Amino acid sequence: MRVPQNRQPYATIITKDYPGDVQAGTAGVRDSTATDAFLPHPVCGALGWLAVVNPGERTIPTVAALLREAHDDDQRRVSRRG
Repeated sequence: MRVPQNRQPYATIITKDYPGDVQAGTAGVRDSTATDAFLPHPVCGALGWLAVVNPGERTIPTVAALLREAHDDDQRRVSRRG
């Protein structure tokens, strides 16, 4: 698998906190550490990005569907660009 160099990712997997992430965008979020729940992304939530900490039984079906949809959308964009 090659990582594309000319477009943005449609999803990321983060395995640790980065400086400023939590403080940057969690205003108004009750619990930014809640697991198996959809939350606004701590940095890009205002842009409609979501975050899920430790997906589990409640969120995995929706996470999988969203990732599938994002992947399919990305593939359509790539094929249009030819």
